[in-house]
Amino acid sequence: RRYGTYRVDLDSGTLLPVKSLGSGKGRAVFMGMYSSLSVSLESFPAGSIIADTIYLSFDFGETEYSNVGAYHLTSG
Repeated sequence: RRYGTYRVDLDSGTLLPVKSLGSGKGRAVFMGMYSSLSVSLESFPAGSIIADTIYLSFDFGETEYSNVGAYHLTSG
């Protein structure tokens, strides 16, 4: 399955395709049912998360971490 990833240009009201989540050492996004969070890879131990990746979880319980999916912007 492939997804489209876009950012919103609020001035023009248009959607612009996104190929990367940030510069430098990179960023990742965690998306859940009620919130989202963009994080710098520098905040995590090396290799624990991947740059330009959106981590999806819609059934996150306090102790359940098995329902996490990942979408890599560079490879789909």
